[in-house]
Amino acid sequence: MFYDSVRSELASVYKDRLASYARSIVFVKPNYFVIFADLKANSAAERFDFLLHLPNRDKIKIENLTAVYKGDKASLAVRSFPSNASKLSVNDGRIPYHIFSARTPSETPAQPGFLSFKTVNAVKGTQFLTVVAPGRTAKAAEDLINQVSEITGDNFRGINVIRGGQTDLVMFRTGAGSQTMRQADWLVDGASLLITKSATSLQTFALQSARSLRRGNQTLFSSGMPMSVAVEFSATEVDVVGNTELNQKVTLFVGKSPIRVLLDGKDLGANDFTVNRDGTVSLTIPAGQHNLKIALRWEE
Repeated sequence: MFYDSVRSELASVYKDRLASYARSIVFVKPNYFVIFADLKANSAAERFDFLLHLPNRDKIKIENLTAVYKGDKASLAVRSFPSNASKLSVNDGRIPYHIFSARTPSETPAQPGFLSFKTVNAVKGTQFLTVVAPGRTAKAAEDLINQVSEITGDNFRGINVIRGGQTDLVMFRTGAGSQTMRQADWLVDGASLLITKSATSLQTFALQSARSLRRGNQTLFSSGMPMSVAVEFSATEVDVVGNTELNQKVTLFVGKSPIRVLLDGKDLGANDFTVNRDGTVSLTIPAGQHNLKIALRWEE
């Protein structure tokens, strides 16, 4: 899932000195978050920080650009892939005021801390691509973060993640405009992309502000105007959540013959959608957020 226009401490600290600021978050539920911040200084070069706050400094361990937080009931691993040379440090955070506001606490509160990913030199612009992986144990969180590798292209930055028998591809477009991102046989004109595969089978794709997604010569999604969409595939059903500002004719890959199409739980008639020869289905999605379910014919 994608979340747009998320403001943070990073933006408020530098708001008077930023010419542009863009941030997106992808949540690969329930495994990890990916945070992408693209920053450009307004005038003079700056040293930029990306900050993450944690409740107990003593439980933070860092190595290079990776940190592991070992909590009492759960843990967290964090790894950043900055576009410029950067260093990771741990600093003292502030104990919340309400802890001392009424009375002296019976136990000494833990000293909070925060992770600071900071560019080594002053720069006119930088990007922080950061993966945050929760886990029941520190080992589980660290094992996942160690399976993350960075990928880059002419106009995007992203990661590959191996999770047992599944692999994820997460990509963020850099800079302005609507350039197409290309990685291997994937081609997308959206601002962000998530692909999850099991072996070679496509399980999920999610797009932000996109008009098309292709894999080789196969169209997986297309629409007349940019929209955000998440699609999950199973042997018997395709489940879609889409959000569009205007009524849109969309085309979606399903791969099998549909036997039933439901929009927001209501059956569509045979004249309300078209089955195409390339394994896709075309129909009109109304403005707003909607759920589409396409039941597929079972084939032995």
